[in-house]
Amino acid sequence: MTDLERATNYFKNDIFAMDTCGIQIKKPGENAECVMHLEKKHKNALDQVMGGAIFSLADFTLAVALNFDKDPSVTTSATINFLTTAKGDTLISRAAPIRVGRKLSYYKVDIYDNLENLVATVTLNGFRL
Repeated sequence: MTDLERATNYFKNDIFAMDTCGIQIKKPGENAECVMHLEKKHKNALDQVMGGAIFSLADFTLAVALNFDKDPSVTTSATINFLTTAKGDTLISRAAPIRVGRKLSYYKVDIYDNLENLVATVTLNGFRL
């Protein structure tokens, strides 16, 4: 079984992220990547991607980065900066560790649309249980 198959199996019970939001894991591990194909359910009254959908993608990407083949971790804080509206039909998230310690981790997750526009930058702290 590949790492991607194992990660998808591990996170299959994350119903909100994978089923409700439709987030897919593209690359598990410390530099995790996920995608979310945008649908009407992801949009707000202005027909723009809802901030909560963008944040959910970032938070789940951190979960994939911190929890795949490791002891469980949870997000303890996060700051999101919305930079522009998504112009494409897919969002892509990429995690980058800034500091990974025994208990505390600090990550940056960038969210792009499929047209390569940087939509949001999120910094998150994780705590290993």
